[in-house]
Amino acid sequence: MRKIALAASLAIVLLAAAPSNAVAGPDEIDQFDATLAVSPDGTLAVTENITFSSEHRVFNQAIALSSPSAGNYDNYYTVSDITATVSGAPAQAMTSETEGVLLISVTSDDATEFSISYKVAGAALKATTDETLVSWPVLQGLDAIVSNITINTSIPGAPRSIDCEVGPASSATKCDAYSGGTGENPMPSFEQKSLTVYDSSVLRIEMLFSSDTVAVNQDARERWSLDRAFSFDWPQSVTAALVLILGGLAMFIVHRRVGADAAPGKLIRVAEFHPIGEGQAEFRVLGDIRPGMVGTVIDEEVDPIDVTATLLDLAVRGYLRIEELPRETPFSAPDWTLTRIGTDTDDLADYERTLLDQLTPVDANPVLISQLTGVVAPAVAEIQSELYTDVVKRGWFRHNPHESRTVWGRVGWGFLIAAVIATILLAAFTSWALIGLALVLLGIASVFMSFEMPSRTAAGVGLLDGLNALKGILASQPVDQLPKGRELQQVSLVLPYAVVLGGYERWLDALVAMDDDDTPDSREIYWYYGPEDWHFSDLPASLYNFIITVQGTLFSR
Repeated sequence: MRKIALAASLAIVLLAAAPSNAVAGPDEIDQFDATLAVSPDGTLAVTENITFSSEHRVFNQAIALSSPSAGNYDNYYTVSDITATVSGAPAQAMTSETEGVLLISVTSDDATEFSISYKVAGAALKATTDETLVSWPVLQGLDAIVSNITINTSIPGAPRSIDCEVGPASSATKCDAYSGGTGENPMPSFEQKSLTVYDSSVLRIEMLFSSDTVAVNQDARERWSLDRAFSFDWPQSVTAALVLILGGLAMFIVHRRVGADAAPGKLIRVAEFHPIGEGQAEFRVLGDIRPGMVGTVIDEEVDPIDVTATLLDLAVRGYLRIEELPRETPFSAPDWTLTRIGTDTDDLADYERTLLDQLTPVDANPVLISQLTGVVAPAVAEIQSELYTDVVKRGWFRHNPHESRTVWGRVGWGFLIAAVIATILLAAFTSWALIGLALVLLGIASVFMSFEMPSRTAAGVGLLDGLNALKGILASQPVDQLPKGRELQQVSLVLPYAVVLGGYERWLDALVAMDDDDTPDSREIYWYYGPEDWHFSDLPASLYNFIITVQGTLFSR
């Protein structure tokens, strides 16, 4: 690809430099004579004498200032001291550089003989530890048919070998004749009968010297590529692996010290089904662990379902009543009113009181759920904050879970951004970008680790064990063992906890099973009223719609 790009650049430069009245097709050069003088410091002095078969007003030559080298390297050349003559008289040589190609232009009054002289640094390449290879395309960038080519040299000492190639680099062939570098003929010379010079087609001569005879002045620069930037050589691979291992170990230690839960404490029982007779057990809440706290302790986050379960719990405990309204058409969206019952809130936690006051202000008319969108949403953050504060105050978390996630999330994102920047810089300027990639992986891991940084205390772990036990009880307790005559009251107490812990459907089915007549049950549940033709059998669908609607309403922005 590098060779193709260089050939394209030479072609573009030559086409751009061609005069507007130029005849299509390459120029014809009768004679190309050049002299290449090699200095002990590796500098080359090149003189070209060109004789065209017809008169020219403008002479152009393009010289590539770089060429591919071994591996991911390019050799760069510095061309200086450019002079020109036309028909033996001094002339001005105009130069310009485009895409790594130097264009030399000489203007004349219709001449056939042009001469160009310049010096080159960077063409004395390191061949071995004690050998220098002088390699230079003396004939290049002319877009011409050259009939006779002769190149003579001036060198500081005998070469160990000489070579000459013509044509494109991908399909070069040996020159017609070259000789010299011996005691009888110390100065090598090179000849080629004819050559069509175009794009990357050149005549290149090479001479191998002892480094004591000609010094190396090679300017080799590493070429950027993904393979170079993300090198898998053993120093880079081993270092990247060490970064990953040590970084992962450091993250593990930080999580164990800061984000890991304490050692399990005594199991804290939240609720139970207490036997009260043969084949009967009643649901009892032990202590004051409410459904909103349950969800927060389980997943360390205040979710929409936690707030919804708190709302249901407030209704079950008699602080408000939920009433489902009749639908105007079978396809209308369902809606409900919330009606406050009583004003005594002394027994409520702060987050419960805030939620109740926001949804059903004291002395206010019943509130439509559909009208709460955007009104209560600003208070949701306050409710969540108070719930986080409550679980910390009760000794279940070392620190506010939300604040822990936020702080460590900022650390994780900051580390990830820094790692991405480091990777870009390492990829741009070095071959060690693999280390940056390891840092990026650690940064991504640190972002995800931030979600695991809230840590429960021993009491919190004990409560979590109790909640898991309650979850199993709610999923397995026979629903037909509820106290006779109090099934409605018992299912109502269970429901908020089952909404958070899962499996509330089976408890609603227990209420549905109680409906053994065709009489509407719109006022049978003290905390949930339905339309006039509403039955217990409608409760599962009604409650599902209520939960989904409330979550979408309270947490919409």
